[in-house]
Amino acid sequence: MKTYIEKAAVLELRAKGYGYKKISKQTGFSRDAIRGILVNKPRQNPLKRGPKFLLGKSHKLKIKRCIARLNGLKEKANCTKIISECELQVSPSTVQRHLHAIGMKYKRAKNVIHLSAKDMKCRVDNISQWFASNHSWESTVFTDEKWFSLDGPNDWRSYAPKSTTLFRARRQARGGGIMVWMSVLPNGLLSYRLLHKTYKAHDYIDLLSKSAVPIAALNLGTSFCFQQDNAPIHRSKLTKEFFNRSSIRTLNWPPRSPDLNIAENVWKMLSDIVYNRRQSTNKQNLVDAINGAFMEINMNRRDDVIHLYGSFRRRLCEVLRNKGKLCNY
Repeated sequence: MKTYIEKAAVLELRAKGYGYKKISKQTGFSRDAIRGILVNKPRQNPLKRGPKFLLGKSHKLKIKRCIARLNGLKEKANCTKIISECELQVSPSTVQRHLHAIGMKYKRAKNVIHLSAKDMKCRVDNISQWFASNHSWESTVFTDEKWFSLDGPNDWRSYAPKSTTLFRARRQARGGGIMVWMSVLPNGLLSYRLLHKTYKAHDYIDLLSKSAVPIAALNLGTSFCFQQDNAPIHRSKLTKEFFNRSSIRTLNWPPRSPDLNIAENVWKMLSDIVYNRRQSTNKQNLVDAINGAFMEINMNRRDDVIHLYGSFRRRLCEVLRNKGKLCNY
């Protein structure tokens, strides 16, 4: 092995323009040894193995405070942002190793409904009024809309061996799917309609007059109450005029209250059936799956829907006990 001084002499002669033969005569080295020295030239500042920078106590404290501040502001806290905010001269991998060592995990945020103090007060007032008037829930029709996607639900899971990786197809541009309107009757029957993307107030009135109201009148007579949320087409002037003209009672529904709607529980039952089978590859397959899910509940699971009506008053009592907060239904 040549010493550093011998290698430096070879490099110096090469820099002067000497060839391999002349350098060999000057140094006594073989041409292969000279070629090896010239090809594998030593670096000016050789790199040392191992991490270039270790996080000190002050940096670790700064990272902890940065994450707490970002979470308090409801902002995303990732490694790139932490390095920028704390002015660290480290790689994202270094920050990731430190966060993993202190027990932090990169979590997915849950989508929850935020209720203001005004919203909670409105919920309590409405429920108190329903109890005071002894509202008959056994004659109330619950309604709602839901989007069924070709990609399936956001969180699709199945048991499988640890060595197996599960895949589901996802289109490059999301948005393909079907909007469905549904009404839930106290006798456990469901009626539904597939909607278009451009769904306006006059379309909603057409649905009510041709489908929802006749089916409700056929099952409950003329003394039923109609529930709907506060979507713009539900609160439009045309819709209100239709209900007044048809002498149909509507329920004064509090804002941001899907937990009080029986239809949300029925959607869960339908989604489990639709997405439980093989993933739909086109809209027609999805339509067939939706039709089959409604048929299965109407034929075999009406008792489950009737049970939701029977437990509805307990749901309202839970909201009153929690002073208007969301319930666990």
